[in-house]
Amino acid sequence: ENIDDDIAAELLRQILSYYSVSLTRPQLARALTAIRTYRTSSKFSLNKINYLAISRHTFCILPL
Repeated sequence: ENIDDDIAAELLRQILSYYSVSLTRPQLARALTAIRTYRTSSKFSLNKINYLAISRHTFCILPL
């Protein structure tokens, strides 16, 4: 099932804020697109110090 874009963005913003990662709206939109479309075992750079490690059903926020 797909989640509405606005709800998904707010959920992702809350998850990132828990880990003290702050993104602009365009960065957040790109991160959401990466979570939805990147292949398993891919990495997506969030900012200069963090990235997303994307797996089949989850993602992790890790330092570079």
